[in-house]
Formats: sequence, structure tokens, C-alpha cells
Amino acid sequence: MINYKQAKKILIKSKIKIKDEFIDSSKSINRVNVLDIYSTVNYPAGTNAAFDGFAVNSKDTNKLNKNNSQNFKILKTISAGDNPKLNKVKKI
Repeated sequence: MINYKQAKKILIKSKIKIKDEFIDSSKSINRVNVLDIYSTVNYPAGTNAAFDGFAVNSKDTNKLNKNNSQNFKILKTISAGDNPKLNKVKKI
């Protein structure tokens, strides 16, 4: 696999015009950023693991979209030092 800069050079030599554009973030799925994006605030604001988020198996979200949603059940909360291992669970 080649890196971004090498790919861009090949495209420029191929006379394919590459333009930057501004689009709404809601239309940015499967797109690549030209520049790095930095947040103006730290989020989560604390260093507590309770703020870290949720884990979802990506296979359970393959066919989901705005019109086809799915509810997920919270199976476990994990505190620092807990064993995160879960038994497999059937979908609800």
C-alpha cells in the first residue's frame, strides 16, 4: 500500500484535478479530510474512565442507518480494575 502523498502525486501526474471542498459534516461519511481537525475543548473533560464511552460490536451495526435503527441494551458497566469479559448475549 502506498501513502497519501505518493497517491496524490500519481493522481496529479494522471491529470486528475483534485480540489478541496467544504461540506457539512452530515455529508462527510466515507470522505477524507485534507487537514487535521483539532477540538477547542477537551472531551471528556475529566480523566475518569467512567466518561470513556460505550462498546458496540460493529457487526451489529452493519445495516443500520437513519431509517433503520436498533436499540442496544447496556450489559455491563466497567470501573477501573474490573474484568471487562462478557459472555455472548443474544440480541434484543
